[in-house]
Amino acid sequence: MVTMKTLSNSRGISLVILIVAMTLITILGVSFVSIMASKQKGFLYQIDSYRALNLANAGVEFAIRYAYEETNRPNSSLFTSDPYDSPVYGFHGGTFRYRYDYSEVIGNDSLIVTGNHNGSIRQARVRQFRNYAFENLTLIPGNVPFLFGNNVVIPLVTNINRSNDTTIVVTRIDVSVAFSGGGSPRNLERIYMSITDTNYFQNTVYDYSSGGSGALPLPIPPSQSMSTTPAYSVSVWEDPPANTRSSRVWCALQFESGASLSGVYSITFAFTNGQISIVTFTV
Repeated sequence: MVTMKTLSNSRGISLVILIVAMTLITILGVSFVSIMASKQKGFLYQIDSYRALNLANAGVEFAIRYAYEETNRPNSSLFTSDPYDSPVYGFHGGTFRYRYDYSEVIGNDSLIVTGNHNGSIRQARVRQFRNYAFENLTLIPGNVPFLFGNNVVIPLVTNINRSNDTTIVVTRIDVSVAFSGGGSPRNLERIYMSITDTNYFQNTVYDYSSGGSGALPLPIPPSQSMSTTPAYSVSVWEDPPANTRSSRVWCALQFESGASLSGVYSITFAFTNGQISIVTFTV
């Protein structure tokens, strides 16, 4: 009798132990699966984040190439808008877009590219963007060329930031225009360069009407596209600035009075270092 009762108690205890053990194993199994699922999700998020960063970096390369090509496109929105917000571009299963914030202080000039992959967002930032992407002289973003009497005024900005290069020297200016519509003769009389917007005619670079030669029809023949005498120096902004020099410069094309000046303009600036900058726009 005692033996049977002892055996029954042992079986009861074993059953309890078995139930407890199975419960613990179930809890551990569920915890393990939950942890693995969480790690898997985190791993996938890390992959998406890494791909989003790659998309942002790819967007930087794209923006630099786009900016370089847009410098020669008439009335590009990259220069007529400030800041410039790009469309959303799809690339390798994700997207990127960028914003270019122009600043005359080249150290504050910036590009921000946002990459997105499956909802993961990463950004890449480039300071002094126009120093990487643009030529020596370009249009000032947000400032389009305009007509001023019988003159076409072109706002320009220098895009160099080097402590050992405080000036860029323009040695030659070539001008060609595809005029629209009819009108009176459109002969070019003078080209001016200035570092102030209060006087667009500060320095006479070319004077085709002096010496009895008369104003020139466009485009300027190569034999008459003279070098500046003396060469015209354009100050370059230093960051931080060593003085109050501005990185802006204005070029004014003066035509004979009464000329209809609407059309597509292309101006090539040549420099002593052998580089050129081409500025194209429509007025």
